[in-house]
Amino acid sequence: MSHMATTRADTDTRSLYQAPALMKGLDIVELLVAQDRAMSINEISEKLDRTRNEIVRMIHTLEERDYIARSSADGKYEVTNKMFEMGLSRNRNQVLLEVAVPLMHALNDHIQQSSHLAVPSMSHIVNVAEVDDPGPIRLSLRLGHIHKMAKATSVQLLFAHQPADVRETWLRWLMEDGQVDDADAFMRTADELSGKPFVSRESVYVSGVTDICAPVFADGRAVAALAVPFIRKLNTNINVRAAGKHVLATARAISEQLRTR
Repeated sequence: MSHMATTRADTDTRSLYQAPALMKGLDIVELLVAQDRAMSINEISEKLDRTRNEIVRMIHTLEERDYIARSSADGKYEVTNKMFEMGLSRNRNQVLLEVAVPLMHALNDHIQQSSHLAVPSMSHIVNVAEVDDPGPIRLSLRLGHIHKMAKATSVQLLFAHQPADVRETWLRWLMEDGQVDDADAFMRTADELSGKPFVSRESVYVSGVTDICAPVFADGRAVAALAVPFIRKLNTNINVRAAGKHVLATARAISEQLRTR
């Protein structure tokens, strides 16, 4: 059976319970997240293949409820941090941050690099904690930044450490979002990574930077990724290999504390 197999009964059930107005609002929010840029009403209308009149009231409602905001510079719309803040207010995420952030500070002091903590959100990944390098030179990722899942080294590692049913769901989201074309190749990469405690790879975003990532576990599965965008510095003897060991040790310490909470 294909990864994307869906029964007609499943499709009929989804259609029966759909709420068109809600779907329209979610389409707008998800589009703005996926585009990662501000968009005008006309651009949103064109991308969603809907008329301006169909979406204008929904846009104004989303703006009133603070899910999206209009730029003062050009009047275009972008998502706010409201959903990010709502997500952080969940008890599970609060505990994760309470445990992780102090350990991330200790990690940064030791390796003289920045670190961040990311959690998956359907076909995207969200940066929920950011601790800057204590030194004068740093590379950091904006808190609350949302980016596509398949491009991130941290998510490939998270995917690799998921049970089969979660992998199946994530893969469906990624394929529906157009992030993965070859499911078999993606799964083979995941199988290779599943045997590795951490991963270090050249960044796909910044030349000369090595992404070091280790999974954080809770309830028997990887729930977050601890990542360091490693910059080679001339005034330190900490190299990528040594930094990777410290990142792994910190991720394991976070996991152990989560297990006892």
